Amino acid sequence: MSFIGSSSLWGDQAVARLCEIVMDSNDGMAQQVVENRTDLLDLCSKAELERTDDLGLSLPFLAVYYNQADILRYLHRRGLDLSQPCDPMGFGSPLFYAIALKRSDLINVLYKLGYKVSKSCDSLFNRVPLDYAVRYDDPDTISILITII
Repeated sequence: MSFIGSSSLWGDQAVARLCEIVMDSNDGMAQQVVENRTDLLDLCSKAELERTDDLGLSLPFLAVYYNQADILRYLHRRGLDLSQPCDPMGFGSPLFYAIALKRSDLINVLYKLGYKVSKSCDSLFNRVPLDYAVRYDDPDTISILITII
């Protein structure tokens, strides 16, 4: 017996139904980040920009993941607080993920936007960015953070 939502019950229409579900849930916001575009994002309210997708991913997280400095600047201009956790677990800020993903150019972007590298960038251990850079043994990031500090 299959679960009622199982694609095996959909028969020949399974692929079409799955594509329909994906398309219905796709609001295009993540694609805007990937493409470093904001025309669709301009149509969204701040609350819509703060929303997460079905996986719990936020636009700030995606901007760091895809290394899109312009999107981070845009989200900051639109009023999003980039010092807050941006992942599904509510653990790390964009600065934390910039360090974890070795996006050193984004560290400077966040700093220039006013986000302090001397403040905690996680919600559990309250560690500062330099602690994580040392933990990840990333000399470039360590150098950037020491220069900023």
